[in-house]
Amino acid sequence: MKTFDELSVQYPAMCPYVQNIPTRLKTSFTLQVYEPGAIIHYKDTPIERVGIVVEGEHNVINLFENGNVFLIEKNKAISFIGEVTILSDYPRTSVTIQAASRCVVLYWSVPNFLWWIESDNHFLRLVSRDVARKLYRTSYRSGERLFYSSTYIVGHYILSRFRETPKVGEDVPVSTTRDYMCQELGMNIKTLNRAIAK
Repeated sequence: MKTFDELSVQYPAMCPYVQNIPTRLKTSFTLQVYEPGAIIHYKDTPIERVGIVVEGEHNVINLFENGNVFLIEKNKAISFIGEVTILSDYPRTSVTIQAASRCVVLYWSVPNFLWWIESDNHFLRLVSRDVARKLYRTSYRSGERLFYSSTYIVGHYILSRFRETPKVGEDVPVSTTRDYMCQELGMNIKTLNRAIAK
């Protein structure tokens, strides 16, 4: 396995987060790689470690007992795994996290992570900022699905994909499945199909 310093060179985006990392934490981490589709952790599982995602994208989802899946958000590196649970002082995770692409995660035990944020104000500020950004994004969209029609929500979704895509001609493909759109939009397939037809 690579040393911490070698990983810092390989993943330079993590450097601002670890610039003041205590020396002992440079040798007390574990590295784990997740392939696309792998579950990083399940909702309601005990939290034993906290991670920094240094490569890849993951989905934060809520799995319901009836089989429905709701996509809360997508996160790209650099991001954290388990920090919300730890900072809110809960023993179990509140969401399921699934790798959307190949993800590389550096993990520290909960006691080591807590010691790190208590001893490094710079790191604590960056972690707090990332948690606040997640809350901001969720709050910004909160309630949309309750107060807008399904046609509006699907139209808004398609327009947002149009804005993300380089403009080549007038046609912009939406490269996702309807099942995945259902997860992202929090609606069933029949409602989605009716909205697309409109």
